[in-house]
Amino acid sequence: MLCCSWFFGALAQSVDKMGMISLRPYLPQESELGTQAAAMMTTKLNLIASANGMSGEGADNRFIITAHLQEVKSGKTQTIPLKYATRMMVGIFVGDGINGTLFSQHAIEVNGIGNDKEDAIMSAIRKINVYDPQLVKAVERGKARIVRYYDQMAPNLLRTARSAAAAGHYDEAINILFTIPSVCKDYATAQDLLAKYGETLLEEQNMSLIRNAWAAWSANPTKEGAEAAIGQLDKLSLPSPKVQSEYKKLTTEISTRLKELSDRRFRLDVKRQQDAHALRLATIRSAASVARAYAASRPQVVYQLGWW
Repeated sequence: MLCCSWFFGALAQSVDKMGMISLRPYLPQESELGTQAAAMMTTKLNLIASANGMSGEGADNRFIITAHLQEVKSGKTQTIPLKYATRMMVGIFVGDGINGTLFSQHAIEVNGIGNDKEDAIMSAIRKINVYDPQLVKAVERGKARIVRYYDQMAPNLLRTARSAAAAGHYDEAINILFTIPSVCKDYATAQDLLAKYGETLLEEQNMSLIRNAWAAWSANPTKEGAEAAIGQLDKLSLPSPKVQSEYKKLTTEISTRLKELSDRRFRLDVKRQQDAHALRLATIRSAASVARAYAASRPQVVYQLGWW
């Protein structure tokens, strides 16, 4: 039996970071931190964003959270074995990295001790409390400015996305729509369009698989050709009525032409799980993968910090 199942397992999971404001952790290349210390600071910035209901990943890399670390005092201890101690002033900044507008900032003083300078700096970074009330307030101020930006820009973003889709640039349209966060008043409209465009893309992908299956069978109408066609059909996901109709035509053709497969029942197993919410969520998830691929293909963003 040929069984092409609708895959709904992932739908039981949450939509993860979908709809969250994207606040990208960023450290400039000129940062004097060592590799390990820079990685730790980036992780700390990501935690600060998450603690304030924002994601370090997303379709929009416009808004950033960054840090500037300055040694206030440092030196070797008088202990045995010798250690390296440092006192650091850490500035945390939130803003629009594209036009260089600073939204909010907060300074924290932390101490660290280690076997060498980088070890001591890493020790200090570990002591940054992501739930520090004053830090939380500062980041919340930045978040409010980001929400204001999307409320003002969302109508224009929706128009741009519709224009891109009308021109067949669904990947661009989807990427734009994913930048609109759930706190924005136009979020529901963006999600409706995402579901619509995601469904269109899914059908295009499924029809491409159907065409590949037909090509494999037409080029070699034997058992081997049938198996090659079946390999393509097994990749179908969320088949629309149009896709199901094309599937039936091909599998009927294969069953009719090959006596050894005449008793084999080809069936597209849709499992009757066509719940509207599940289908909508699945198409949006499909759109999310398109957005990730599109974002990865774009040139690296150059930020204008100035320095804050």
